[in-house]
Formats: sequence, structure tokens, C-alpha cells
Amino acid sequence: MNELDRGVEALKAGHVGKAREIFERECFDHADSAAAGYLSMMYFKGILPADRDTAIAAARLLWAATRDERPSAAHRLGTQYLSSRDLQVRAEGRRLVQKAQEADYPYAHCVMGILHWQEKAYKQAADDFRRYPQIRQDRKALPMYADTLEKLGRALEAADLYGVMWDSFHQDGAADKARDLYLQAGRPDQALAYAGSGTKGLDAEQLLKLAAACRTASDRKRALDYYRQALDRGVRCRFQIASLLRELGQLREAYETDCAGVQEGETRCGAGVFRYLLTHAEDADVQREWPEDRVDSLALLVENGSLREDIEDIRPALGVRLAEIYFEGRGVARSLRDSARCASWAPNDPKSLFYMGYAADQNQYPLLSREEGVQYIQEAADRGVPEALVDIGDRWERSDMIPRAIVCYQTAYGKGYKPAAIRIGDLYRDGKVGLILGRIPDRKTAQEWYDRGR
Repeated sequence: MNELDRGVEALKAGHVGKAREIFERECFDHADSAAAGYLSMMYFKGILPADRDTAIAAARLLWAATRDERPSAAHRLGTQYLSSRDLQVRAEGRRLVQKAQEADYPYAHCVMGILHWQEKAYKQAADDFRRYPQIRQDRKALPMYADTLEKLGRALEAADLYGVMWDSFHQDGAADKARDLYLQAGRPDQALAYAGSGTKGLDAEQLLKLAAACRTASDRKRALDYYRQALDRGVRCRFQIASLLRELGQLREAYETDCAGVQEGETRCGAGVFRYLLTHAEDADVQREWPEDRVDSLALLVENGSLREDIEDIRPALGVRLAEIYFEGRGVARSLRDSARCASWAPNDPKSLFYMGYAADQNQYPLLSREEGVQYIQEAADRGVPEALVDIGDRWERSDMIPRAIVCYQTAYGKGYKPAAIRIGDLYRDGKVGLILGRIPDRKTAQEWYDRGR
């Protein structure tokens, strides 16, 4: 065992005087920098009594003992000085650490980073910590570096460091910090890795970002959970919840969620309700909940409140319904132009052909000429659309082609279109049918047809 080891053992055993004697001999007689360090430490930690001047003198022992002024020695001495309560000693310690930093001594960067962080000089602290190679392995300095970057608004870099703190050390609160900062930095996909620590501290916007990230990752159940938590916090997100429920095959629950959304004014939910009505038209409960007039209101709500991508799969059926609403003026001002516009969403539907053709014939649909409009109406009639059959019948009647007209009216009436019965009644009233010759009114038969048309 050499002298230095004997001094250390004496110090550990509490033999302060003997340790001092050994360290002073090795320091001054043999210029041992390690002995100087121990001696200096004993003064600064109060193991050896000393007034301020003695403490400063002792603080210089290590520096004096290291004749080559190595950066490591300057750093070691400086850090010891910094632990002193004496302001002058601490100032000397800072100067020594800065000298070691100028020589690019790694640990000096760390110490200066800590000092700048304590002084809230965050830009300098960030630069110091960046130059410290072992920063990601330093459990003491790493939280300060992460906090520094957060204070500077560098959320993504700070999130990465908090992630290291959690992954490497499982430091309390690090996962929550990483998650929140990833969200702040617009990286919800990375935030998901740290979302398992709970959502208690998250606000509604953060929950929505996590939910969207889960949905992108096809983690529907987890996304559904986040959306429901956001809903509990007052966010209007029933549309997203219903959409996920449909993807999970929970159609009835999706429908009920959409209905609640419509009641709460979430117009986009109307598309979900309309979609459900299309596929469950025979459901008695649904029919009671959504009578015809309410379905009309719903269709208008969907048109006015939904984005195109939300209704793409129901666009044709919705277009036909809206075309009918605008054509008849049910709950809205009658508009042949709007009727044709909506009908164009389902260009192959026979009823759409009629609405577009009729509007064009009335010069209300500039995309078709009047001649093309009549062709559309005729095609719709050929495909059995009652309104088109009546329109063609009216044209035959105006041309005094009564037999052809009445065939059209009767065909339309046979399809359940009651206005066609009124047309037939008018023909009997005016004496245009019933007799081969003459125009003798047949009011009795006319009344029978009027009764059928009510």
C-alpha cells in the first residue's frame, strides 16, 4: 500500500490528523496532485478547520501541484471550489472549470451547463450540454438538458431526451413529459410510445391528436378510447366515434352515437344516420324515430353540414332524396336548379334522369338543352318513373293523343302515384275519354278517380 492509499484509509477511519499529515507530505514533498486534491477537499468540506484565507490557499494546492496545468486537474479543482459556501472560492472554481472547458474537457462542459441552467441562461446551457458527449448517460445532467431545451421551445429535441430518461432510467414523470412534448411538436405517432403512462394530465386537444395517431396506425380500439375521453372533456367528436364503431362492426351503437350527435348539433353525424337509414330501412324502431319529414330534414342537414369525403359512399342515394325534396319544395323553397344539381350525384338513377330532364326542359339546368331534357324524361318514363310517365302523358294530352296519355297515367297510377289518378279524373270530367265520339263529361267516373287520387 502506498502513502496515498494510507492517507485515504486514515481518512475513512476518521483519523483526520494522520490523513492530513500524509496528504500534505505527498502534496508538497512529492507534488502528488491526487494528494493535493484530497487535502483541498478536506478543507472545502469542513473536515479540516480553516478561515477564508486558509480555504482559498488550500484551494490552490491542487492547481499548484499540477505543474502541467492539465484540464482534468483544473476541472477537478474547480468543481471542488464550486462546492464551497465562500463566494470568492466559488468564483475561482468557475474560472478553473471555464479554463478546462476552453481546453474541451468533456466534464467541464457538463458543469458549466449545470451552472448556466441554474442561472436560467438557457441558450448557454444548451450549448454546454450539447458539447458533453456523455449527456445521455448522465442521470443528473440529462433532466437539466431536457428542461433547457423545453424552455427554449425545442419540443421535439426535449421529447427525445425525456424519452431516453424513461427508456434508460424509468425516471418518474419522464414518459408523461415525452408524450406531451411529442404532441406539442406535432408527432402524435411518437407520443403513442409514451401514452401508456395514463391520460390524466392530457387536455382535449392532446387526446384528439393521440386518437388520430392511433387511427392512422389502425389501432381502432385505442383511438376509440381516446375519442371517448375527449368527448367527456366536452369535445364534439361523436362523428369520429361513430365512424370507428362502424369500422369495428358495431353498427347499432354507431347509429345511436350519430343520432346523439345530430341532437347536439354535430352536423357531420347526419351522414352516419342517413347511411344507417339506407341499410336498415325496414327496422321498425328506426322508422318510428325517423319519419319521412324528419328524414327530409336530415338529408338537408347532411348536404349543408358534411364534407364531401364524409358522404361519398351515400352520395347517390342522398342526391336522389335531395332532388325530390327540392323538386317538391318539402320544407324548403322549390328549386328545380337545386333539384337537378343533387340529381346529378346519381346520374344513372331513373328518378335523377327525370329531375335533371324536367329542370332542363324548364331552362333551369344549363348543363342540358331542352331537347336533351325531354330525352331524359322519356328515358325515365321508359324505366318506370311515375312522375316522368305523368309528364309524358301531359305532353300526349296537349297533342290530343288521349289514348297514349291515359296509358301513361294508368301506368303511373299502377305504380302507386296518386296524382296520376287526378289526371285521369280530369280526362273524364272534360269528356275526353269514355265515348268514341263527342265530348260528354262523365262526372261520376271522374269523381271515382278523384277519390282514388286523395
